[in-house]
Amino acid sequence: MKNKKIVSVLSIAALTTMLAGAVDASALSWKDGAPAKYYFTYSGGEHITSVYASDKNETFNGEIKEGQTIVTKTGTIVWRDSYTNVTTFEVDVDPGYKLESITGNVGDATIETVDAKNGIYSFHFTDKGAEAWCFGDDVDFTLNTAPINYTVKNGEDTILTGTVESTEEFAAAEAKPGYKFVGWEANEKAVKTIKDAVDAGAADENNVISLTPKFEAIEYTVKDDKGNIVATDGTTIGSKLLDGVKEGHIFDGWFFGDNEVETITEDMVKAADENNVITVKGRYTVNKYDVTVELYYNNDNEDGAEKGSYEGNRTLKDIEYGTTITKSDLYDVYGIDKSYKIIGGEAVNVTGDTTIKVVRVDRNHGRVEEKFIYDGATEGIKSVKYQVDNNPVRTLDVHEAITVIQSFGKHRNVVFTVEVEEGKALKLNCPGSDNVVKKNDDGTYSFSFETNFEGLGGTLRTFTLEAVDAE
Repeated sequence: MKNKKIVSVLSIAALTTMLAGAVDASALSWKDGAPAKYYFTYSGGEHITSVYASDKNETFNGEIKEGQTIVTKTGTIVWRDSYTNVTTFEVDVDPGYKLESITGNVGDATIETVDAKNGIYSFHFTDKGAEAWCFGDDVDFTLNTAPINYTVKNGEDTILTGTVESTEEFAAAEAKPGYKFVGWEANEKAVKTIKDAVDAGAADENNVISLTPKFEAIEYTVKDDKGNIVATDGTTIGSKLLDGVKEGHIFDGWFFGDNEVETITEDMVKAADENNVITVKGRYTVNKYDVTVELYYNNDNEDGAEKGSYEGNRTLKDIEYGTTITKSDLYDVYGIDKSYKIIGGEAVNVTGDTTIKVVRVDRNHGRVEEKFIYDGATEGIKSVKYQVDNNPVRTLDVHEAITVIQSFGKHRNVVFTVEVEEGKALKLNCPGSDNVVKKNDDGTYSFSFETNFEGLGGTLRTFTLEAVDAE
């Protein structure tokens, strides 16, 4: 016992001597001694992106790999701040998974959620130092994950539920007429599966994935009922149609069924064929032109007017574009005497205001013009029409004149038909005429003149019309 005490005294004396020559105690750190050590081994886990460890005493700070063991330390003197140490592990799991449990020699360590949306979790261990140099209990842990169940929505509609382990692709969205579905987007990235959407960072904190359907307008070719293209490739629903073009006509509009259309409509795209061709029908109004018939008389040169004498002209009104006027038409339709022939051909095609030159050869007979001038009318006269022989009925306006070509020995009949207001009768005032008026069965009135050229000059007749009270 005595000897043990001496050893103790000597030991203390020796320690005092050593400390006397050592560094000042205030410059020493607890890490310079022999602190207690605590061992942590990460045994592994699936779908773990990374594990980082750090402790309050700053004895370790860094990533820990699967199968790796790290050491953190505490002081061995109770009153030091380093005596208690907290070692924290931060776990980053793969997208679409959550950290569900920790197994192994982990005591009462529990999982805390740091950032559920980004899959970050943590857990920690608290250790206290020892009164002597010693080792703490070892910790050996395994991380267990589970796939997250997501709800996938398009607006308010749920289109799928499942996890990132599902390979099922999102069903196509229904497209409006004129459009085609081209895919889903989440966070402005193209996605087909839940995993795609999770990798794109589209899941919110409630594990809801919101998708946006993407559509493209279908390109159509629009043709008229004749097969002419009126709107080319690249035309989509809502695009304006080009105006129709038809030579000699005014374009009135495009019609789809009974409806006039200016743009490609929903009904039109629904009726497109398998090649995305839409057919519309154009409506046009034909242009009408004046045709002037110049009359020439030539005893010596029936093939041209150059050496002949100009006799006058007839104006044919409202002749439709494309009309072909033949020699027979001049005789039978427009009342030109058969002694005339068209200069330079047998027919003329009307494509605008046109002049037709005709010449006659009549060495023994002449011809005259009979003129009628509608010189005025009182109120109550609604309309005036006239017909020369069996030619078409035409309308005559106030102060308008008509000319009837009269050949020698030929009788021509000119009939005027007048419509008056109800309760009125017609009175004709034509100097040199018997002013006889006939009432017709349809309530109109008519009067006529017969011409007969037998070598006399042409006649000018001027008349006015009055609407008088009917008896």
